[in-house]
Formats: sequence, C-alpha cells, structure tokens
Amino acid sequence: MKSFRFRERVKMAGEGVLDIPHMAMLRDQTPEELKESFERTWGCSLAGVVLPVIAPDGLLFKTDDVDIPMSSYAKDNGKIVDISNAIAKFSSLGINIYLMLDPTVHICRTDTLHIVDIVGDGSASICIGNTASQELLGYILGTAIIEAHKATSETTGKLVGVVMDTVDLWPMGASDDRIEMTCFCPSCVSYFEGKVDLSHFRTFPNPWNLLLKDAGSGIEQTGEIRPNSTPANIVGFSRQKGFSDIYGTVENADLIEMASLLHQYVRCRHNQTVTSISNIFKEAFPEDEFFRNVKRILLTEGAYYSWTAGLVLESLDENTSSFDEVWFDPRSADIFLKEMPFRSYMWRRSRYYIDSFLTFAGNVGDKVARTTTGIARLSNAEAKDKLKTRLNQALHTALTEKSALASLPALRQASEKGSQRIGFVGVALDEDVGTKFINGLKIAPGLNDGTGRRPVSEEELGGADGVRQFLEMFGKRKG
Repeated sequence: MKSFRFRERVKMAGEGVLDIPHMAMLRDQTPEELKESFERTWGCSLAGVVLPVIAPDGLLFKTDDVDIPMSSYAKDNGKIVDISNAIAKFSSLGINIYLMLDPTVHICRTDTLHIVDIVGDGSASICIGNTASQELLGYILGTAIIEAHKATSETTGKLVGVVMDTVDLWPMGASDDRIEMTCFCPSCVSYFEGKVDLSHFRTFPNPWNLLLKDAGSGIEQTGEIRPNSTPANIVGFSRQKGFSDIYGTVENADLIEMASLLHQYVRCRHNQTVTSISNIFKEAFPEDEFFRNVKRILLTEGAYYSWTAGLVLESLDENTSSFDEVWFDPRSADIFLKEMPFRSYMWRRSRYYIDSFLTFAGNVGDKVARTTTGIARLSNAEAKDKLKTRLNQALHTALTEKSALASLPALRQASEKGSQRIGFVGVALDEDVGTKFINGLKIAPGLNDGTGRRPVSEEELGGADGVRQFLEMFGKRKG
C-alpha cells in the first residue's frame, strides 16, 4: 500500500493532552468515555488531562483563610463527586494530571486587588502584578498541588504539570478610538516607574494607536512586535494596516518616537508578566523533592505579541529557568520556540473564547453580578441567548480536525536545533457538551422582570463601572 506523506505527518502529532476547562463537563462523561472520545478524534493515545483549580463561580479546592466562596461544582451529583475524585479516577487509568489556574479570579470581591485601566476605571479581574494577589494565587494553587499529589499517591498517573492561563490577564477596551488598556493600579504604576514614561499613554492618540484600533464591536489588533522589531518596523506595519491614519499629519519622526515608547511598554509589560507568574509559582510549589519534577507551564496565544496576555511569545525562549513549557495555539506554523519545549493548543487564541464563555456563565449565575453589574438588565431568556452566542463564538474557533495536526510545527529532534514542540492539547468542549452546560446552569435573579422593557438606572447597574461591564458583556468594548 502506498505510504502518503500527509498520513505520516498526522501521525507525528506528538503526545496528546486533553483540557477539561470546567467540572460540568464531567457530569455526563466518565473518564473512560473522555479518553475514548479523545483517541477517536485525534487518532492517538491520551497521555494527560488538564483539570481546573478554580471555576468562574468559586474555588474547587477548599482553602482555609480565603473568603472566596466554593464553586457550586466543587461537589457534583453526576458521575464525578469532586475534583480530587476526578484526579484519582483519571490517574487510576494511567493518565497523568495537569492543573490549570485562571489567575483573573473574577469572583474575588477585594477591590484593592483588581485591575485598573488607564483612565482609572476598575474591573473584576485580579491584577497579578500586585504582591498580595501573587501570594493569594500562590496559596490557592499550592493547596491544589498538595491535594492533587495526595489523590495520585497510589495511582499510575501522577501530577506532572501546573498550567497558568495567561490569555486575558490584561483585558482592554476602547471608546471613540481611545484605547483603554490595563493595568495601571498602584502596583503596576510603581513597576513601570523609571522604565516607561506613562504620561505619553495618557493622551490621544497615543503609542497604542499604532497597533490597536477601535472597530466598534471590539478592538482590531495586530501583535506584530517581535524581539528584534525596530521602531521603524512598527511604524511601517502601522501604515500598511492603515492604523497610523488616526495621527493625521504627524511627522514620521514623531511616529518613530511613539513606536519606541510602544516597544518600551511592551517589553516592560512582558517582563512584569513573566516575573509575576514566576512569583506565583514560587509561592505555590511546596519545598519538597518530588515537586521539582512537576512542570511550570504557561498557556498563551500564538501571536508574536499577545496584548491581553502581555507576552512576547518568542522572548519566552529567554525564560527557560522560570518555566518548563509553553502552550499556545498554532496560528502560524512559522511561529515556534527554539529553546523552550511547547505544545500546540488546538483552539484559536487558545483559551480566550472558552474563558469568555465560562466567565459569562459564572456571572449570570452569580447573585452579586446579577444585581450590581450590567448583566442585571438581562432577562433569564436573554442571558441564555447570550450564553449560546458565546458558546458559538468559542466553537467557531476550535481546531478539531485531524488535518489540523498536519499543519503543526515539527516535533523536536534531540540532535537538531529548531522547533521544540513535544505534543498538542485538545479540548473537551463541543456543541453537545456546551448546550448541556447552559441548560443545567442556574441563572441568578436579575433586575429585569422578563419583559425586557423595565427601565434600569445607572445606579442599579452599579454606577459607571456597571455600565462599562454591561457594554463589555455585549462585546462592545472588550478586545
């Protein structure tokens, strides 16, 4: 029989890992069923599963002295009892365990830990640049690591990695072409002091406008910033995309200066993000010989520069002492790491749209969010419609065909210097699973009487910040 190169390329996908982004996805599927489904879809064996540390509505591992509530999915009446039980069941099948933490923790109510945009408006996400946030997240993650180690103490599968979801650490908005970036809380401003003059970003148009544009329904963006990019490169690309038109007749020399400031900002944000996540890992990992073999992993986007992750992808090759692996989507087969081992995450923008769907689900089920933020205006039916829209947006960005495996960067070779890819990550989310999740979701009471006609004041929506969050929920401002 003829040996086709395409079939051989698909077989070179590498080690397969399955991401289970929410505990609800274990309600109707057993570990055995998920394993079988993964192997049928991708045509290779399942080596590991990724399980969450925290859900959008609360913690999955009990952590003393933390006032963040436990998730309603921490204990389930489905086929999996709780997260520790899920870990034990998967690992008993010989499947290794990865834990993933979304450090934004929208359920945390401590305002002093929250991100702040360039114009001073706050949001519900935690700022990882804050030392107190790093200690809190390290405590939560460390507790999960210890519990996972206990759950796998007598099983074939073991805890082998901890993943930090970075895809939306620094969310951004726009209004009337004005880009509103985060975070500029006291901790972040202190970090930038002496490195980047932020006064140049508190005006309009500013350096961000070179590569970001208000598209009305979101932010049109380009991440064309690489470690070797020059200010002239950035200005040239901005002109090519038409972004520079907003500056009118500004001299080219002034645009070059703006591009230089933008490059300083990007490099500073990258370094802050790397340092902050490294600090969280240091806080989380127990001082025990065993845990030295547990990998510290970053999940980011497959763009040269991810604005919402704050990371210059190729520069992560410089951080092999801080992290052990990077996972990112295969947006381009030409983007790969030469020093750092990596896996291709089979979803466009990695977890960005998945997290957006799950976070919105957490908000519509949260009593506080349903009375103090913009989603209070939605009736239950409208909330479910928005959930379905978010789900469809996420599913539209999935890479679930075997043919997608053929386009991945080459697997690393021990004797060669080049791509360091070691495998790929699939995701346990499809239309059937997502629909069951939405149908089983308990939506908290809102301010709307169900007719969609009740007028709601700004005060009821939580003030200006509530209105802003309402717009973000409808995709009018979020990048």
